Amino acid sequence: MQAWFHEVVSYLTELLEDGQTFTCRLEAEDTESVRVSAGLIRQCGSIAQRLLRVQLIHDDRQVTGSVQLSGQMTQDRFPLRQLHVELSARLDRVPPDPHLVIPLTVESTEDREESRLPAVAEVLPRSSKRPAASRSSDTTWRVASSRALRPHSA
Repeated sequence: MQAWFHEVVSYLTELLEDGQTFTCRLEAEDTESVRVSAGLIRQCGSIAQRLLRVQLIHDDRQVTGSVQLSGQMTQDRFPLRQLHVELSARLDRVPPDPHLVIPLTVESTEDREESRLPAVAEVLPRSSKRPAASRSSDTTWRVASSRALRPHSA
């Protein structure tokens, strides 16, 4: 996911018009979950979420926007280009911000949060070892495992 984020930043850099700069922040997670009821797997699934927030800056003006991405650059180029076009058009309509601090160098940060839960595949074999009471029709339990990444590029 980190390599993909660097591709996103490179692509956004290619889209910039003269004098434009940007900052961006990605909030992403991959989560697996399973719902078990009466000792049987009832639902399982995966969630992949990638929300990119972009601040476009030009001549003491700034606008922000966000877009959901897939994590595949071949699919993400079009929504990234659309976001850039939309933000560029809005830049002309906002007044200058006298308090705007424009980053002069690239300052990237990253916040990784690995799951503290076991992977779903590790938990499922254990479900058959649960006491009979937990396999009754009155008991439902869920298992989830995820990882989150929040890089920021300015």
